[in-house]
Amino acid sequence: MAQKSMGAAEWGMLFGLSILWGGSFLFNGILVYALPLFTIVAARVALAAIALHVIVRMTGQAMPRDRRAWAAFFGMGVLNNLIPFCLIVWGQTRIGSGLAAILNATTPLFTVLVAHVLTADEKMTPKRLAGVLLGLAGVVVLIGPQVLGGLGGEVTAQIAILGAALSYAFAGIFGRRFRGLPPMVTATGQVSATSLMMLPIVCLVDRPWTLPVPGWSTVLALVGLALLSTALAYVLYFKLLARVGATNTVLVTLLIPPSAMLLGHLVLGEVLSEDGFLSPHGLRALSRRHLADPFRVTIEGYEASIDYEPGESKTGLFGGNSNWRGPVWFPVNYLFIESLLRWDEALGDTFTVEYPTGSGRRIRLNAVAADLADRLVSIWLPDVDGHRPVAGSAVKLRDDPEWRDLFFFHEYFHGDTGMGIGASHQTGWTGLVAHLVCRGGTLDRVRTGAQFAGAAITSGTNGASGA
Repeated sequence: MAQKSMGAAEWGMLFGLSILWGGSFLFNGILVYALPLFTIVAARVALAAIALHVIVRMTGQAMPRDRRAWAAFFGMGVLNNLIPFCLIVWGQTRIGSGLAAILNATTPLFTVLVAHVLTADEKMTPKRLAGVLLGLAGVVVLIGPQVLGGLGGEVTAQIAILGAALSYAFAGIFGRRFRGLPPMVTATGQVSATSLMMLPIVCLVDRPWTLPVPGWSTVLALVGLALLSTALAYVLYFKLLARVGATNTVLVTLLIPPSAMLLGHLVLGEVLSEDGFLSPHGLRALSRRHLADPFRVTIEGYEASIDYEPGESKTGLFGGNSNWRGPVWFPVNYLFIESLLRWDEALGDTFTVEYPTGSGRRIRLNAVAADLADRLVSIWLPDVDGHRPVAGSAVKLRDDPEWRDLFFFHEYFHGDTGMGIGASHQTGWTGLVAHLVCRGGTLDRVRTGAQFAGAAITSGTNGASGA
């Protein structure tokens, strides 16, 4: 069967698949702190199989019953799930995710070579080989050539990632035999077969019934991994495989890094903009853009609006002097920093964002967290004039030697100047600044490169020894 060319619809599906599979690195990064390797893989494919079987039945489709079809499903499950899933998760526990992403991006190169040997209609051409090599070089440049410095160590882990890429290449060729089946049925058969193969392995090795009950973050990550990065992703994968062939479909591995960067811009662009939420002293409660462009809505002829108010509230409604429309509040900032650290551990050095937005400077999320912590702490530190922003225009608190070194933990802080506003004794949440500066706190953990433990200090038990 002659290979079809890539149209706009196929490129759109390929980009969507890159986002779904790119998300698996995030979900895996969360799960490896709570569950063992085989439990993650088994739960991933089992939950995906259950969801797909429900959809197949609801849509009136039927699963094949002949042995030949199920033998093919088991073969595909081995090549496309069992081998690569286990090798990638194991490899990523030993090498950086940036290097792992580059090694995984060799999948199209392996596929071109395997397809040339095993197929009659996807032969290697100079143009196709050059395109794949150029794409691989682009991934290296995008992630950062410095990660190639890790090629000298952990050879076994690197071979594991390359083995996964080779397995994906063979899977792409093997999957061509399913062109006559609906993509939903093929995806269901594959993950069902993998689930059956994983069951004895996970029972013998991990003994999941002996594990502690996972928390909600673990459960949600597992559901996202199963439903989005597995069930939905494989429906798209088999649809693409039937339309454009193996060598085009596996180009998805080259699109995962730029997809992650685009998502980072879409999600964090406004938040990390100094014209938006980012202030010199932390994240504002409302974007500064609403100073010139208030948000307006008309309901039954009445127009309501909200604009940026960095200090005291101008109205007694919605909290009175507890203004939530522009100032810096510590609880939200602290949770945002903790979340950035979790995401950085999951995404690793492959994921960078422009910080601040528009600066042209790209850094990892843990570096963003460190800078945000610095901005928050600076509220109490002397500026170039020797004044502490928290004191604002209060001359006695700002200049009097008997008062200027006495710290107040205000309810919230001015969105532009950092001046303390509201009650001056809110140690219940503004006191979180102690954990940003004390030994073992968020800021110290980022600066020393220590890993973020699974339990956040907000639980009130772990990591609060210095606070």
